[in-house]
Amino acid sequence: MIRKPERWLCMAAAWSMALDISLSRFLREVGHDGGEIIFPGNPPPTDRRGHLSQECIRAAWRLGKTATQFDALVVIAERGGRRHDVELPIDHLLKTERGVVIGMTPTWHAVAFERGLFYDPDLTEPSLNLLLTPKRLWVIK
Repeated sequence: MIRKPERWLCMAAAWSMALDISLSRFLREVGHDGGEIIFPGNPPPTDRRGHLSQECIRAAWRLGKTATQFDALVVIAERGGRRHDVELPIDHLLKTERGVVIGMTPTWHAVAFERGLFYDPDLTEPSLNLLLTPKRLWVIK
């Protein structure tokens, strides 16, 4: 388990656990700690840069891993502004694969998972319960 030392590090901590590397090594692979204040008017941690999914995917790739993205909701939109939401089930992936899931807790949060166990950077032990509403996940191989 990796506990995030700062509030903006949940994405980095979750990816570190899913890749089975230390947080410091992951941050070296990404090239920054995510702590830069880019939105000074926002409350912490939303004022920080954090880590973009593309940065995390590239770090995984540099480590010889692949990260395949799955979205729980896909939007079909037309130019006139109408939209159609398509929900795609991802629960089976949480039970059979290893990776990172992001969702609402009510704020955005990232958690590592492996075959039905969840490794939340806010907790000290793995959990059988996912304490967020999943929106997107990456299966890491």
